[in-house]
Amino acid sequence: MSNSEIAEVLERRLKNIKPFHLVMKGICRQSDRFGHYLFLEIIEGTTEIYFIHQNFYDNEFKEYDLGMTYKPHMTIGKLATEELLNKAYEEIKNMNEIFKTVVNKISVEMIGENDESIIVIEKQLD
Repeated sequence: MSNSEIAEVLERRLKNIKPFHLVMKGICRQSDRFGHYLFLEIIEGTTEIYFIHQNFYDNEFKEYDLGMTYKPHMTIGKLATEELLNKAYEEIKNMNEIFKTVVNKISVEMIGENDESIIVIEKQLD
């Protein structure tokens, strides 16, 4: 799918999505075939993010759905090994800070050859 086609999908699927509050607190970890990750847990805004995710993966991006249960999160780290993941988790698992923001745009990113994040398209929420 070309970037312009993705932009059209974003425009159509996000047409009625308004900016929403996002509150994150707590750390969790996940290790699977894609890597070893640390996540911030979302405590407000989960419903909106899940809806947006499903709206794409139930429709135009269905072929990219890996069949895994989706849990809204914010990735804060990708570690090289499960051992490093567990060590990092032990160091920050008791962090109690609360992170708040307003989601007012959706970005589509590609992951580059060196795991870098490349923003391809952004759509402001009205």
